[in-house]
Amino acid sequence: MYKDILVSSGLSANEAIIYEYLLKKGEVSAGEIIKNTPLKRGLTYNELKNLLKKSLIRKTLKHKIAFFGPEHPNKLIELTENRENELKKAKNTLENQFSTILSNFNLVSNQPGIIYLEGIIGLEKVYEEIIKAKEDILIFRSIADDKQFAIDRLVKKQISRQVKNNIHTRAITPLMDNMSFVVVSQDTQNLVERRIVPKDKFSLPAQIIIFQNKVAITSLDKNIFTTIIENDSIALSFKIIFNFIWELSTPIHEKIYQKINTKK
Repeated sequence: MYKDILVSSGLSANEAIIYEYLLKKGEVSAGEIIKNTPLKRGLTYNELKNLLKKSLIRKTLKHKIAFFGPEHPNKLIELTENRENELKKAKNTLENQFSTILSNFNLVSNQPGIIYLEGIIGLEKVYEEIIKAKEDILIFRSIADDKQFAIDRLVKKQISRQVKNNIHTRAITPLMDNMSFVVVSQDTQNLVERRIVPKDKFSLPAQIIIFQNKVAITSLDKNIFTTIIENDSIALSFKIIFNFIWELSTPIHEKIYQKINTKK
């Protein structure tokens, strides 16, 4: 009757059988449980010990015979909450170690590790990885990265964190309408070096960040969607493309920068 519910709450199938029997019969001896359930003697006593450890049942002695009865069902709620907390801790531990696990997988399988994340959590994941790596980054900036307040706030916070961790950024940036000398002049204190290129030639709807052996591509045009690829060859390919564009865009950047400088 309650077996599935009890199992989903954290009990084993055998524990659920005993607990459900006690709910129906109240306080009984182990012998009665053995007689009226499909469980054998040794297994019954083991499961009774487990239920006692979980504080779901109580044990009393009557004329030197042990009797077992159910504790208040509130204990099931406590058990479920404890289980949820343990799962959260396990999830946090896994997320903290996931990059290492993924790297090991890539080494033995020779396959790129790929993670897909929806929403702003994808960007948060990328930014956390950057802070952990503590290595300089390359960015192809998107024309849509300042259109959402939540993203703009997150980016500003990340810049501050990167400065504290001495992480330098090289960015290839389209000339935005709101770009001014004041904005560009903050680059030095933000540890940013950029190449500004014409917007009509370089309007990426997605942002691309390259760091370590990872490439993070975030679509910002409509729905936020991030793909993180971890692979040496793919990351190196993006770095080569970035550096090629960086060198070619230098003369163009200098002309644009001069125009911005004259408007200060």
